[in-house]
Amino acid sequence: MAQNEFSLAGAELDWPIGSAAGLTNHPDIEIVANRFENIVKSGVSFAVLGGWTLGEVRSGSGYIKTDTGWDYIGGDEHYDIELGAGWNAKSLPGPGTDTGLDRLDDLVDIANSRNVEVGLNLSPHSGNPVEELKELLEVGRKALNKGVLFVEINLSCPNIPDRPPFYQDLDGVLEYYAYKNTIPPLVNKHGRLGSYEKFGPFEGDFIDVKYFPHDSNSGGLVTSNTLGNQEPKLANGEPAIKVNNGKAGMSGPALKELGFEQTRLWVKARERLAWIGGAASREIISVLGVSTGQEVKRRLVAEASAVELGSVLYWPELVGCESPAEVVEQIKQEILEAA
Repeated sequence: MAQNEFSLAGAELDWPIGSAAGLTNHPDIEIVANRFENIVKSGVSFAVLGGWTLGEVRSGSGYIKTDTGWDYIGGDEHYDIELGAGWNAKSLPGPGTDTGLDRLDDLVDIANSRNVEVGLNLSPHSGNPVEELKELLEVGRKALNKGVLFVEINLSCPNIPDRPPFYQDLDGVLEYYAYKNTIPPLVNKHGRLGSYEKFGPFEGDFIDVKYFPHDSNSGGLVTSNTLGNQEPKLANGEPAIKVNNGKAGMSGPALKELGFEQTRLWVKARERLAWIGGAASREIISVLGVSTGQEVKRRLVAEASAVELGSVLYWPELVGCESPAEVVEQIKQEILEAA
């Protein structure tokens, strides 16, 4: 591909391909570092750490702290090649922002040594997301000062049973935006706005423009996360595939159309706000269901700035590969062939 054909958050990228949050998560920071290094070696142009929650790591979510480390105590993991989908009910906890920030310099060095940029996903966990997000924004500022290219502020969490995820609470999201407008912008090493809101999927064929981060100091948004507790539908009214009795969101190539439609809907929302100065410059990172070079191209044509790979790096078998590096190389070749 042409050198520096793509860019994100002010950084020039050789390929518009990154890895999504969740792939490196583990309560042990050393295991996080090992997983992160393997992802960095896969050939992506950027790799997203997290999602990290505020403070120290919490046990549970499939793991418990013991005298010898973290023991796995439960949770289902599955992939179905024929269906092209997988799910991970472990909900792997990250190391927590305290430990994570202590090691972040090393992780950034690992990535930058291979010309890979770093993203960091920060996720609220408590029953008071707005107050927690205020603290996470300051964590994000510290991360950007350590050389992270962008931080994903994960509005699709917390995902608590019997309660809608936070991003579906418009009043809460607007309260968060209002606060964000009162603090100094979160700026990255290129002098660009470095915080991006991450959303889960919306139903139907319309996203209220009030959700779009056009008048907060955001660089853009990430779409779309998948979680349990949601009943997303495609624009044609058909439900997105759900598994495990709704307790775990489904991901992988099976959700390609949902991922594409969410990107398209956000682009349409941005177009409706074109008269507002900052809206047109807000970048959209597309994730969910991306498993081929052809789909990468389709998301870019739909005006995504870059894409993130998730399940196909976690389960390379979904696309007939044996490693994340093989997946990335296959996708790159497909991009070239689709050019």
